[in-house]
Amino acid sequence: MYRKRPNLMLGFHGCDQSVRDELVRKPDLVKKSNESFDWLGNGFYIWENNYARALKWAEDKKARRTLSTPSVVGVVYQLDYCLDFTDSEFIDILATYYDLMKGDLEFAGKKLPQNKDLPKDKYHDLILRELDCAVIEYLHQKVDEQIQLDLKTKKFTNYKHFDTVRG
Repeated sequence: MYRKRPNLMLGFHGCDQSVRDELVRKPDLVKKSNESFDWLGNGFYIWENNYARALKWAEDKKARRTLSTPSVVGVVYQLDYCLDFTDSEFIDILATYYDLMKGDLEFAGKKLPQNKDLPKDKYHDLILRELDCAVIEYLHQKVDEQIQLDLKTKKFTNYKHFDTVRG
């Protein structure tokens, strides 16, 4: 399901200056976001090859008063196994897991999460991505469950764990 991406990548993380400084001092202590509205699921977000976009993200957060000093930190990373949502194959896989999750929630009598606008969001771009996050986290959970089942029953698996850095 995941494809190996063996090349090194350059990315930029928009954040508060204090977060940037902490990441530079202690790069092994990266804090992953675990919000229900994380667009591409829980993790550490970066903008691939786009310093200006990372800075804009931090400046927008300052305008919303969620950080005080916009800053950017650069990272060099390797994707390893990843879901590439620029590839139709992976978009189709995501659609399959959306249908599975929808069925599971309907069976349990629960509603699908919804993507929503922030209050006073001038762009109306549904920045609170609760549905998107739920589907991606559901997909990863199901892959992890399959890995555990395979290891328990067959002692091997053809599935791979995914990287927690998604960019």
